Amino acid sequence: MEYIPAAALSVPLSVLGLLRAYNSLIVDSSRITISSYVLLLGLVAAAVKLNLSLINRHRFEARARALGCGKAPVYPHKDPILGLDSFFEGLRNFKDHTLLNWYFRRFTKCGSTYWSKTLGSWLLMTDDVENIKTILAAKFDDWPIAGPRLLGTLPVLGPDSIFSTNGAAWQHARTMIKPAFVRDQVADLQCFDRHIRNFLAAIPKDGSAFDIQELLLDMTMDSSTDFLMGYSTNQLTTPSPEARQFVEDFEFASRESSKKTRFGPILYKLPHPELEAAVKRMREYIRSYLKKAAEEKKGLQKERNYVFLDELLKLNPPEEYLIDQALTILVAGRDTTAAAITGVFYFLARHPDVVEKLRAEIMAVDEERPAWEKLKQMKYLNNVIKEGKISCRHRHGYL
Repeated sequence: MEYIPAAALSVPLSVLGLLRAYNSLIVDSSRITISSYVLLLGLVAAAVKLNLSLINRHRFEARARALGCGKAPVYPHKDPILGLDSFFEGLRNFKDHTLLNWYFRRFTKCGSTYWSKTLGSWLLMTDDVENIKTILAAKFDDWPIAGPRLLGTLPVLGPDSIFSTNGAAWQHARTMIKPAFVRDQVADLQCFDRHIRNFLAAIPKDGSAFDIQELLLDMTMDSSTDFLMGYSTNQLTTPSPEARQFVEDFEFASRESSKKTRFGPILYKLPHPELEAAVKRMREYIRSYLKKAAEEKKGLQKERNYVFLDELLKLNPPEEYLIDQALTILVAGRDTTAAAITGVFYFLARHPDVVEKLRAEIMAVDEERPAWEKLKQMKYLNNVIKEGKISCRHRHGYL
């Protein structure tokens, strides 16, 4: 039944477009105007988009039935044709920084998997754990990175990132990146310990309120750039003007590419000079460290013995390809880590009994700097982190 409203309009739009074309171009050519052509193209484009969206959704649901899946509910749009109500609600919540709570309310209302329409296109929304595991792991090849998922990564990470490729290109990127994660070096906590201490030092000592997520974002940017390039942005201490500009560009590019994802392919194709300039500066910042890495090969002293970028350089990839992968590692190491830790603190603040048990396990470790293997043995700590991440996903409705 939910097909009827959209079909009821898309068919007349198609007919109207043809009639307008006939009247303007055949019957009364003297009345042809630019506005007539624009209106004609707009009507035809809208009709085609609506029909294609219906066809794609029908194919998807047919495949779901063949696999034994149930039918997903449809979000009760006020505008069932274009979904403009959802579009503008999303805009308002994005500006108010309440987007995750908005998604949570929608999932609470419709269930863990439901259909939604945005600017005439049907989207299948899900926060179901098993669905996410299927998409990202169990049947990864059946869920290529495309549509909104691709539009959100291309502007910032480039066409060769492991987050923006499929098939053979994805396999190649994965093959190149995986060996660089040398276990003994990744498990070496000395690099991260310095930045954690800087984070703790930045917390106000007078008990005044502060934004812990902002500090965590600075900390994870510092640790990620240190691990990746051997030189930290030092956001928590003494950032250079270049490092400060890089972080500003990184955050701006992330926000703007996220907007492109939500606004659909129309906005994605429109020029965005500010975003293009920010991405260009980001890539030049990474490129400068590629040059430093090349100089270090000539005998200059390094700040650290192990640098992720050095491991990638051993494979001699093209420079732009390498920059794509470097930015990918930054996104994975900075944003997701900061969000996960923020989520854990959010729930710890509301469960003092968990804090008490967690503190007891931590205080039982008679080491100021425990090794990686020792941290892995702290079962309660590990479960708190895992449960905090999962709870935050369900509380706010994001993957």
